[in-house]
Amino acid sequence: MVPEKTEAIGIFDPTTLGFTTVPARSGFRGGVLAPNGLIYFIPSSQASIGIFNPATLEFEAKDLPGGSDGKYIAGVALQDGTSMPASDGAAWNQLLVSSQGSLLVEE
Repeated sequence: MVPEKTEAIGIFDPTTLGFTTVPARSGFRGGVLAPNGLIYFIPSSQASIGIFNPATLEFEAKDLPGGSDGKYIAGVALQDGTSMPASDGAAWNQLLVSSQGSLLVEE
């Protein structure tokens, strides 16, 4: 589960019905599973992109130049597998992130 109001990622195991958490930052709204197996969290009130590796259970945050301040509300994985945009519903701000986690464009 994406950490919007708590500083932890919730992980549910449907085989054992167990629930665990991994420490993370809060302030994300939604996430995108990229072809590289990483989950990119969409910044809402967070000034960074969250990157979660479900194989290693590691969380990393990459700071955004200029912050976020509720600028983004959704994200999608692009068909080419190299980037994903996150945008708000009004101005269509875009944030492109390569599948390696590098910030490409912010408009």
